[in-house]
Amino acid sequence: MGSFSCAEDGATQVAARLLNLLLNLLLNLLLDMRIEWQGQTLPVRGGVGMATLLPIPAALHSACAPPPQYVEQVYVELLAAADGALYEAKQGGRGRLHTAGEYAWPKLAQT
Repeated sequence: MGSFSCAEDGATQVAARLLNLLLNLLLNLLLDMRIEWQGQTLPVRGGVGMATLLPIPAALHSACAPPPQYVEQVYVELLAAADGALYEAKQGGRGRLHTAGEYAWPKLAQT
């Protein structure tokens, strides 16, 4: 991974905080929802799982774009990590937000 300047690192931290606030807001809105069904009011329950994809390394920005299969695989793995975090949030109880941590772009295999 390339090095970040203080400004970029600060922007990354601010973006992470904003995302966390947005997810908590979404979770709180979800938990405040009620559904009317057959004359009964039912509460909505839920959890949130999240995985963070780190910025793409400079090496992948250089000469050409990475192959579509590579990008697809990265997103499949990221989605699997977020899905795992969602299940951990569900196991932890109602109204939970669980993060799978940061996911770095793997090295691109040379062909």
